[in-house]
Amino acid sequence: MAERGHRVVAFAHYGPGEIYDCYARPTAWGTGVSSTLLNQVLETLAEHRDRDVRAWTLSGANRARRFYRKLGFRESGSYRERDYGDGRPVMELEYVRSIRHLHR
Repeated sequence: MAERGHRVVAFAHYGPGEIYDCYARPTAWGTGVSSTLLNQVLETLAEHRDRDVRAWTLSGANRARRFYRKLGFRESGSYRERDYGDGRPVMELEYVRSIRHLHR
């Protein structure tokens, strides 16, 4: 979680080999807060000996897709439909990144 003052501006939820969620308030976009946060997540995953990490993002979320590419992720070619409970499935794309070089 990243804070400015007493306000959360970004957070990441992750587990073994995967980033489940990564969100930032629009006021934090372009400030480097999310990049710093996600790099810390990648280092934590590397400490747990994960070799690769994956993240799923909505196919139409171009800002998120650029963000992941900027941090060294690449599209894996895998995709899935996911229904978030409203009965209207959306397409998600998988991004992957090796973190082997971060192992200590």
